[in-house]
Amino acid sequence: MRCATHALIALLLFAGHADAVFAQADPQVARLREQLRQTISELRQFQAENGQLKADLEKARQEADAATAAGNAAADLFGVPTTTAGVDVAGTIGGVGGNGVGVAGVCWNVKLMGAKFLGSRGGTTANAIKSVDYFTNLKIKGVPVVATNNSWGGGGFSQALQDAISRANAADILFIAAAGNSGANNDATAAYPSGYNVANVIAVAALQSDGALASYSQYGATTVDLGAPGSAIQSTLPIAGKGKNASVTSGYGSYSGTSMATPHVTGAAALYKAINPGATAAQIKAALLNGTPTPSLQGKTLTGDRLDVSGF
Repeated sequence: MRCATHALIALLLFAGHADAVFAQADPQVARLREQLRQTISELRQFQAENGQLKADLEKARQEADAATAAGNAAADLFGVPTTTAGVDVAGTIGGVGGNGVGVAGVCWNVKLMGAKFLGSRGGTTANAIKSVDYFTNLKIKGVPVVATNNSWGGGGFSQALQDAISRANAADILFIAAAGNSGANNDATAAYPSGYNVANVIAVAALQSDGALASYSQYGATTVDLGAPGSAIQSTLPIAGKGKNASVTSGYGSYSGTSMATPHVTGAAALYKAINPGATAAQIKAALLNGTPTPSLQGKTLTGDRLDVSGF
């Protein structure tokens, strides 16, 4: 089922992953980045026509630059994903398929935009809030943001972050989040941001290829919504060359984690929105949670289901 939509998916990104199990140079990542650059070009044109949004972006850039200097955030709230995690997630959501090249994402024609707020020395909840609010403000100003993909986690409860997610909910933006990778029961010990009790949050567990709940995946009969493929997921990656002046090339790699499961659900949100352009966030969420019953998820997730887009 091919996806064609002008909806925008926002990626809240972080830096840092283990080395790829497998990597192979290929031009698909470059094409994906070019698609992302086109999206950004269109959004910048939107900015040029909206003076306050342009001013907001400049302020955000200045704040992000200052945070980058401290090593706890990246400089782009409005740019192409370039980290390993960012390109990996983007490929799962929107890698172009049907061309005999590389990997296919869930939705082949989707607009993506990234916000990276964690760097080599961590990050702050304050910058996470700025990232969530930035996409919410874009939606309020007319940019059709459908969902944010939150392949990140950590930290305790934050009322301010919950309020930001609630503002996204009020703007009809889904907040799709990784359940976590410690193998713990989130019902017993809350995990954030997937554990925020806001209507737009969808918490995602990771499945193996045989349908079993991955041993590392966190779960929760009342706090995790569904499962999706998360183990040995092949996707697009930036491959760093060797040497002082080496460039980054396009490639592939295999990763495991709930961070890999989450973009499957986010891509499915884009797919449903493409087929049902008038759908609200609540309607998209209901469709996503109407999956296929899976034994390993019974009593482990709210639905007991794995993601299934065949009914869209």
